[in-house]
Amino acid sequence: FASFGLYHQATNSFVQDRSNTSGLTCQACPSGRFSSKLLDGTGLTFVCRPCPLGSKQASGASLQCEPCNAGEYQDVNGSTTCKRCRLGQYQDQEGSTGCITCPVSTSTYSVGSASLRECICREGTIDMEM
Repeated sequence: FASFGLYHQATNSFVQDRSNTSGLTCQACPSGRFSSKLLDGTGLTFVCRPCPLGSKQASGASLQCEPCNAGEYQDVNGSTTCKRCRLGQYQDQEGSTGCITCPVSTSTYSVGSASLRECICREGTIDMEM
């Protein structure tokens, strides 16, 4: 079934194929994973795959993962949340695996910055290009 995946009861784990059909059942994909079609010699079924880098899936039984928003990133597969960019960093693209460091002598005002424009002069410095 869509939103579900092959689950091996003896090992208590999701599997990626039907090579060993003994003890196989279908279970809803957990958070951090999505249900993907698998067409093999037996027919069509579904398997749970981890969300790729740059994405998240907070709720289980899903058909897809969501890309991280601008200002966020995810550098680990199978994640349920995205991480916010730290102070002094930003990310202006969705689905990113990391953040971009602000230019020298600048920093962001808060975490989760989504634009280079949010990189402002650090306290005690001035911008000579203005």
